Amino acid sequence: MRYTFFGHLCGQLCSDCQEDLAHATLRLYRPKDGDDQVVARATADTKHTHQILDAAEAEQKADRLLVEADLDSEGRFNVVLDEEVDYDGDAIEVDVYLESVPGMPEGTEAGPLQVSITTLQPQWRKGEEGARFGWEYCIPERFWCQVRGQFGAWTICGDVTLCETGAPVEGVTVIAFDRD
Repeated sequence: MRYTFFGHLCGQLCSDCQEDLAHATLRLYRPKDGDDQVVARATADTKHTHQILDAAEAEQKADRLLVEADLDSEGRFNVVLDEEVDYDGDAIEVDVYLESVPGMPEGTEAGPLQVSITTLQPQWRKGEEGARFGWEYCIPERFWCQVRGQFGAWTICGDVTLCETGAPVEGVTVIAFDRD
C-alpha cells in the first residue's frame, strides 16, 4: 500500500510567535526491533519526547531510516512511503535535521543538528490512492529556544504597548544588548 504523510513543521519563539522550519530535512525512522516502549512513546505528550541528538546518536538510527524529505520555505512536507520502503502503517520516529535556523548570525560556526521530535502512530485515512495522514506540529518554545541556542541564534519577541491602555505602539525600534 502507498502511504502519504504530509504536513507542516514550525518552532515556537514565544506563546504567540512561531517560525517555519524552512529548508530543514524531515527524517522518518522505523522504531527499533523489539522496542517495547514504542506504544508508550507514541502516546506520550510530545513535550516529553524532544531530544537533541549528538552525531553518534543520530548515526545509531541510520539503519532504521525509512525516508527523508526536504521541507519547503514554509516548513511543509509531503512524503510517500510505498512498497520500495517496506512500510506497513506502524509507528514512526519523527526527526528533523537542521543545518541552520532563521536568524543565525553570519559566520557562525555551528555544525548540523538532528532533533528527535516524537514517535508517532499515524491515523491513516484509506482511499483509492492509498492511505494519507496529515500532521502539523510546532516545537514548543522552551525546546525550540534550546535548538536555536545551539546555532547561536537568539530572538526577542513580544509587543510594545502603552502601560495605561495596553494599546500597541507602532513604528518603534527595539534594541537589545547582550550583558557582556
